[in-house]
Amino acid sequence: MLTYYLRKLPPPEVKTLADELGLPVINLLDVLNYNHFTVGPAEFIWLFSNASLIFTNSFHGVAFSILFKRPFINRELDNDSSGVAMSSRITSLLKLFGLEDRSPRRDKIFTADEALTIDFTRRDEVLPHERIKAFRFLSEALGVDPLERLLGGDA
Repeated sequence: MLTYYLRKLPPPEVKTLADELGLPVINLLDVLNYNHFTVGPAEFIWLFSNASLIFTNSFHGVAFSILFKRPFINRELDNDSSGVAMSSRITSLLKLFGLEDRSPRRDKIFTADEALTIDFTRRDEVLPHERIKAFRFLSEALGVDPLERLLGGDA
């Protein structure tokens, strides 16, 4: 089980589910565990792509979970000092992929089966279109003709 929590500790349900599922817990942002706190980009990606279950409050934690089709639970960041929710990007991302149930109310505790069961059908339908949109945006923003770039400048 992987946890990736910004500015706070993972919720107590992490230990409960880890014990129930018999999974070790890797807390990525645990400053007391040098090996976990200092992972490089390759290890970071590997951990997300191989986790049995991910707990996060991070946009990037949710995004990588979706990209790698890994079961995840998002426990959102608290509001900032102005009272503005910090999670609008996460909410939009979950809605885009039909995964709103992965960011439950605070009082909702997942059973082991619920935590590990996730339907990525909409993700599989939406992600290819979103990748094309992103590629077009980057190509236009950088002033690069994608076809010319792919063909080595002979287009």
